[in-house]
Amino acid sequence: MKTLADFKRALKRHPNWTFHYADHDTDCGVQPRTVAHIQTNGVWFFMPNRGNAKTWLDFPAARHCRFPDPETLVIDYRDEWGTTLTYRMAGEPSANPNATN
Repeated sequence: MKTLADFKRALKRHPNWTFHYADHDTDCGVQPRTVAHIQTNGVWFFMPNRGNAKTWLDFPAARHCRFPDPETLVIDYRDEWGTTLTYRMAGEPSANPNATN
């Protein structure tokens, strides 16, 4: 991936991701995410380690995005808390029977 558009296309092709949240005070560790539903303004992910609860990601402005390698998106909000979100492809692409696109 090199652009936010590439990330959006990758969500459709590759449902399995890892998520990492960090700021100056918090590091939530790496957590699995599975694409549940993609919309034009964001994406719903299932959180398998939390009973398949869902979490929402608003697609960020492109200025907040970095692509350190072809499988990773880093969202750096450049705020006073140092918030970064990292999404990385995980496992093999496969059909997700729970997903709706």
